[in-house]
Amino acid sequence: RGEPPVGVSLGALCDRLGGSERPVLVVGDELVRSDGLAAAVELAELLGAPVHGQPLNSLLVFPSSHPLWRGPLPFAAAGINAALAAYDRVLVLGADAFLVYPYTPGAAVPPGVELLQVHPDAAQPGRTHAVALGVGGDPARAARGLTALPRKRAPPVTRTSAGFPIQVREQTVIRGARQAAG
Repeated sequence: RGEPPVGVSLGALCDRLGGSERPVLVVGDELVRSDGLAAAVELAELLGAPVHGQPLNSLLVFPSSHPLWRGPLPFAAAGINAALAAYDRVLVLGADAFLVYPYTPGAAVPPGVELLQVHPDAAQPGRTHAVALGVGGDPARAARGLTALPRKRAPPVTRTSAGFPIQVREQTVIRGARQAAG
């Protein structure tokens, strides 16, 4: 396993997520193997971000009854592209998110969507698709670290999930949190 993302890596992830208007999380088996399920739920709720799972997983990567859960990504590149088209940033936590099997033509990642990836194998980020920030390290520790960074608090907001309004625990603005952390 890689070293846990700390310091500059965690601050850079925080800055990137803070600048996102429409973030989404993609979670996978490596996140769960490192005991990161609860941290991923907390991070998704803090960001009000929908969550997809990697296309093939052998573990429960996110609670299926959670209002932010959108299900696993499809196997076809066009399906992945369609699932991610509504977002501006994708944070991939411990997932092999863009596995297309069998091969299908097309781009899995829509143009203009920025990828951020944390994986325990430092060779994985950016292996199949360019990433704006790739971190080799413990994805659970990254998720816990992102939820622990100081944030500016704003009033709760209502977002919709699968057509139903949900109350996000709190709207979180993590922009500038790295500076606030010292």
